[in-house]
Amino acid sequence: MAWWILSCAWAADIRGVTLSTHTWGAEWASDALPADLDTLGQLGVNWVAFHPYAQIAGDGTVSFRPFDPEAPPEWLARPIRDAHARGMKVLVVP
Repeated sequence: MAWWILSCAWAADIRGVTLSTHTWGAEWASDALPADLDTLGQLGVNWVAFHPYAQIAGDGTVSFRPFDPEAPPEWLARPIRDAHARGMKVLVVP
């Protein structure tokens, strides 16, 4: 029971939002996103989830635009840097 109480107390500090786009995520690398992140921070957001679209095959396999995690594309690297610069934690969910 104690682990559950500790988990709930930790979870109470998460105030997050998911940022999705109508495309595969190129908009996240735009100059407009930092101002949006500033606004979200003023609202108390401390977690941001980026949601690049993926494709789900008939067998349930999820695939998305491949990239090298050691050198991610700018459309994904920049919003992560921008969010971190504002003290936000980031989750990338395909």
